[in-house]
Amino acid sequence: MSIPGEPQNPAHPAGGYGYPRQPQPNNPYAQPPATPMPGVSPYGPGTLPGPVTGPGGGRRGGAGWLWGGLAGALLACAGWAGALLVTGNPPFARAASPDFAGNGVYQDLCEVADFAAVQEHYGEPEAEAESSSFSHEDRDAGQCRQTFPTESGEYSSVYVTMEAVWHRAADPAPHFAGSREMNRLYGGEDYTYDARPYEEGLGDEAYLVSSTDSAEDRTDWISLAVREGWLELSISWSNWSEGTTEKNEITQMLHQVLEDTLSAMKDSGGA
Repeated sequence: MSIPGEPQNPAHPAGGYGYPRQPQPNNPYAQPPATPMPGVSPYGPGTLPGPVTGPGGGRRGGAGWLWGGLAGALLACAGWAGALLVTGNPPFARAASPDFAGNGVYQDLCEVADFAAVQEHYGEPEAEAESSSFSHEDRDAGQCRQTFPTESGEYSSVYVTMEAVWHRAADPAPHFAGSREMNRLYGGEDYTYDARPYEEGLGDEAYLVSSTDSAEDRTDWISLAVREGWLELSISWSNWSEGTTEKNEITQMLHQVLEDTLSAMKDSGGA
C-alpha cells in the first residue's frame, strides 16, 4: 500500500487500537512490526515431521510420529471444547448479534469519516483521503488517513488517522482501558506518554493518550479513542513542525471529529 511520505522521527510512536505507531522513514502512518503471539514462531507456521527412512527404505519412528500426530489432534480438540464450554462459542466464532450501539459497519471508513472540524482548523487537505480495511472471524477493521498543511516549521504537514474496529466475537469493554494504558511502555528519555480516561460524555467510555517531546516540551501526538458497545473508534493527530501545540484545542477538535463520525454512522447505517 502506497502511503504519502513524511520525515523520519524514529523516537516517536503514534498509534491505533490502543498501541502506538512507530513512525518510519517516508511512512507517517506505519505501525511497528507485528509481535508474534506467545508460542508462535516468528518465522511462520511449521510443518509436521514425516516418518524417518532407515536403511533399505524401511521406516524408523513411524509409530512415534503417528502417535504424536494423534496426541496433537486430541489436544487441539480439547482446546476447542474448552473454549466452547467457557464462552459458549467455538474459538473465534462470530457472535450472533454483536452490539455496535446502532453504528453501521463500513468497508471504506473514509465514506463516513467526518474531518470537517480538522478542515475548519487547518484548511483544505493536501490530497484525497486514503483508506484500508481488514476482516477476520473475530472483527472487522478500517482506517482512513488524511494530511493537512501547516504554515510553520521544517515539516509542513499534519497527519490525521481514524481507525475503527467492529468486534464480532467478544465485548472489548474489559480490555479497552488497559490497551490504552499500554502506551506508557513507549515512554523513555526523549518522549513521555500520558494516558488517562476522557470523561467528556463521549460514547460508553473514552481514553486520551498523548506524547510529549521532552527536549522541546511540546506535544506532537494525540490520540482520542471511544468505545460504543462492541465498536472502538479512534482518531489520532500528529504534527512535528516547530512551535507550540495547544493540546486542549486539538483535543476538542478530535472530540468533534469522533462525535460527528459516530452520528454519521448511526444515520447512514453502513454496509
